[in-house]
Amino acid sequence: MAESEPVSKPILVGEKRGCLQDRDEETPTKKPKVESDHENGNAPNPDDGGKEGQEGPEGEASDEEDGESFADMMKHGLTEIDVGILKYVSDHEGFSGILKERYSDFVVNEINKQGRIVHLDDLSIPTDSEEGAETEEQPSDCEVLTEEQKKQLSELQLFKNKEGNVSIEIIDDTKEKRTLVHKAIKTQFPGLETKTEEKEGHKFIVAYHVAGKKALAAPRKHFWPKNRGSYCHFALYKENKDTMDAINVLSKFLRLRPNMFSYMGTKDKRAITVQEIAVLKITAERLAHLNKCLMNLKLGNFCYKSHPLKLGELQGNHFTVVI
Repeated sequence: MAESEPVSKPILVGEKRGCLQDRDEETPTKKPKVESDHENGNAPNPDDGGKEGQEGPEGEASDEEDGESFADMMKHGLTEIDVGILKYVSDHEGFSGILKERYSDFVVNEINKQGRIVHLDDLSIPTDSEEGAETEEQPSDCEVLTEEQKKQLSELQLFKNKEGNVSIEIIDDTKEKRTLVHKAIKTQFPGLETKTEEKEGHKFIVAYHVAGKKALAAPRKHFWPKNRGSYCHFALYKENKDTMDAINVLSKFLRLRPNMFSYMGTKDKRAITVQEIAVLKITAERLAHLNKCLMNLKLGNFCYKSHPLKLGELQGNHFTVVI
């Protein structure tokens, strides 16, 4: 009765379980063997390296086996148990499958700030109704040029004029009349520039190409209708390409800086995605022309707006996933 039975100490959560006797009896087994070898007069063989030397390769071999088993497991795919998922919200039977085996198995359509899903379904070029409205508001711009002058300016614009310029004499020389002629030429004939010259006491307005043939290829540098929005918005369809990679490709073909483009968010590379892009003062004609020479990229749904796009303006993304 004097001797009380030993009370077992409660084991805390996370504590390694073990027997006290085992802990007391645990002694290093390698060192005594070495000492016994010394006592018997046998020196340790340096080539063997003892057990400590042998455990290194065994440990490495076990690691390699673990690595191989993990690689085999990855080849056949991971299960929920492999990643620590033990319970489910519902009790129905699940199924197994492969996610994003091909880039076409993951389709992303951007949801713009108006809540509409962005689709590429229109490759047409918008009509310049804004330019027509500007012409109707100011019919005097058309009346200041005669039909013969318009014909000469049209030939000059298409590089069919051998002279390289067209001179228009101002009969009623007033500042207002000269301003109307300058404006009419620049409005009706993109790519042409004008200047005023005086010859033998008479004033002429001379029209010419300011940058040669480059002016016709890139008229945006010289002409942009005032009533048209400064930004051309379009839907960009891309396959297996990052958003920035696609922007860099467009910049290269259009000879622009990448920061001329704006967008609301980046999209995955390994996927098929559609998103809205805006570019500063590039016509829909030039953008639509790229569809003939681009790979895995398509542009459409063009429209002109007065504002760019900003990161984070989108409401979300619509996903179509194939398993």
